[in-house]
Amino acid sequence: MKKSILQVIHESAKGLFDIGLMDAKTMRSFDAMRAIDVGLDSLKKGTKFPQKTVMID
Repeated sequence: MKKSILQVIHESAKGLFDIGLMDAKTMRSFDAMRAIDVGLDSLKKGTKFPQKTVMID
């Protein structure tokens, strides 16, 4: 399976974070980008996300 560009970038960023060359705030930005990429990939594959249920009294 091919990796997306954002997945490769995230893995590189994690490596930098793991050895202390990137701070936690910057790593969270890369985590957020990766989460968006995963969500978009799931939508392309037709994955159904659970509906949010709202209760009204």
